[in-house]
Amino acid sequence: MKTNPFRFKLYLSFFFLFPVYGLTQTAEEYFSRGFNKNIVGDFSGAITDYTKAIEINPMFIDAYHNRAQAKYALQDFEGAISDYNKAIEMNPKDIKICYHWRALAKSELKDYMGAIADNSKIIEIDPNDAVAYNNRGNAKNALQDFIGAMADFNKAIRIKPMDATYYFNRGLVKHNLKDNRGAIADYSKAIELNPKDGCSFFNRGLARITIGLKELGCLDLSKAGELDYIQAYEAIKENCN
Repeated sequence: MKTNPFRFKLYLSFFFLFPVYGLTQTAEEYFSRGFNKNIVGDFSGAITDYTKAIEINPMFIDAYHNRAQAKYALQDFEGAISDYNKAIEMNPKDIKICYHWRALAKSELKDYMGAIADNSKIIEIDPNDAVAYNNRGNAKNALQDFIGAMADFNKAIRIKPMDATYYFNRGLVKHNLKDNRGAIADYSKAIELNPKDGCSFFNRGLARITIGLKELGCLDLSKAGELDYIQAYEAIKENCN
């Protein structure tokens, strides 16, 4: 799955850009400092500021959310989950984004059942959330529930038929089900939608070689290498020389 894990929620407040020496900083000011540190990649500094904002205002939902994002960026997935838990507890009806990132953090910790539960919650809130179907499919695939994963990827594709990622992931499931021709069809669709995806060329190449289409498969591996998919060169040595 291709995703960008560093999208931070903007807190809509106005603040003045001048020193406040001698004055107590507000939770909003600490939050704004943390947000700005997130922007430049200072995630540890951002966590410090968000923590201060939470100490001043323990009900500051956005601070919990953004602190969780910073922890996720530092691969502190358990810490991120703790903050997502708090944000969801404080605002369970309008916090779909926290379920999304908590599910990703759980997947990183190989808690695939927990990830499935969170993505199912998102789908309950929004039955047309293609990303949730895709991510739930990935978790099911990791648990070798290939039929369930296939159903989720099918649903994601019906909702967003022009997203190459969903075809690629469905191709992985078909590969796991030994349906190499079906996998090739999905990798081909992913390539049609995203011709710069070396991984799709790589996987299609291996699938083609598996069913005896060595020449076409080696051409795919060569293309994957041109697109900087480094694993392709070892596969060429093993299969094409």
